[in-house]
Amino acid sequence: MSATLIIFLLIIAATSLAIHFSKRLLPERSRTKYNLNAPPPVSLFDGNESPSAIDDEREEGEKQRAETLARAAQGDAQALREAYRTKDRNLYDAALDLLVAYCTTDREALRRLAAEIAESGYLRANRRVAEMLIEDWKNFPDKHSTAEVLHVAARADDAAVYREAVDAVLQHWRANTSEQASAEDFCELIESQFWIIGAEARASGAGFVLKERLAEIRRELMAGE
Repeated sequence: MSATLIIFLLIIAATSLAIHFSKRLLPERSRTKYNLNAPPPVSLFDGNESPSAIDDEREEGEKQRAETLARAAQGDAQALREAYRTKDRNLYDAALDLLVAYCTTDREALRRLAAEIAESGYLRANRRVAEMLIEDWKNFPDKHSTAEVLHVAARADDAAVYREAVDAVLQHWRANTSEQASAEDFCELIESQFWIIGAEARASGAGFVLKERLAEIRRELMAGE
């Protein structure tokens, strides 16, 4: 038998063996690569609260909301803190509106609300409560509550309202200079409260006018020193 024939037969034999083993291995390889096991069925509420628990939680939330609003309607200023803790802006605004409505006929309630906002360091006011407080302060000016009036007005996030508060306080300061803080202290007070106003309100057109007004006041008062 010639060498050429022997080589040819060996090639055929090797090819046959390769085909044979590939047929045996291919299904196993296919199973390994493509046979994906389906995940076990998962309930909609697995790992979470049951539908009844969710309903109970929702019902409890609505109950607390109603209680908070009821307290606000009765002039309880601390209800505003509770509304704030819920992180529900609609609830907070509703509670504040109810408190303001109550304060229209109760001056002491207005003072309590102002103190609650000022002392908290985080509660916000609105235009209506700020304007009510400014008018009340005009009728009963008190140097001890001056900073509170300015602070609450600043927390209304309304540059025009804050300017109104500044002008009211300035008028009283000028009429009672001997009883008031120095011009420098007065300027520092009104300027420091300006930065409590929300960034958007400070950047508005009214905010620009307010900054110009504060600068004008400083120039006038410092010139008179």
